[in-house]
Amino acid sequence: MNRMEKAACFIGHRVIPVNEYEIIKEHLENEIINIINQGVCHFFTSAALGFDILAAQTVLKLKEIYPDIKLTLILHCETPTKSWSEKNIKKFNLILNNADNVEYMAKNYSTGCMYLRNQELIDNSSFFLCFSKSAFGKTAHAIDYAHRKGLTVINLANFSKISGTQQGTL
Repeated sequence: MNRMEKAACFIGHRVIPVNEYEIIKEHLENEIINIINQGVCHFFTSAALGFDILAAQTVLKLKEIYPDIKLTLILHCETPTKSWSEKNIKKFNLILNNADNVEYMAKNYSTGCMYLRNQELIDNSSFFLCFSKSAFGKTAHAIDYAHRKGLTVINLANFSKISGTQQGTL
């Protein structure tokens, strides 16, 4: 795949604190609308648990208003929901069934396949929307890579002015 100048990708934590979920959701939708208005029409995500699922759901919701936008899932392997709860598998399958395109990095899970997936997401985008509160881990690594590649990086964790210890998953 070639880098798309009018494309954006999403990567973020699997857990968003419950008391920050609504504000993150609102800012995510506003940022997506903002970049659509700048000409972005293609969105890439892994639809992994947490922020990535929220991003995919938001793009699909906005397709009702902006029917020309496209959602491509780039998945690390052909069995990305292995060991997920039934509730999360249903969310994922709804996204999978409504995505415009699906690509797989590998048939089976292997060490490093998620880093390769994140690299593919970033290499095909000009905007990088993320949710990260940590300087460590896969999301932090992806943010660093996106900066090095010259993407516009928007960290939705910066919009959250609430701090707390209660956490939940999306």
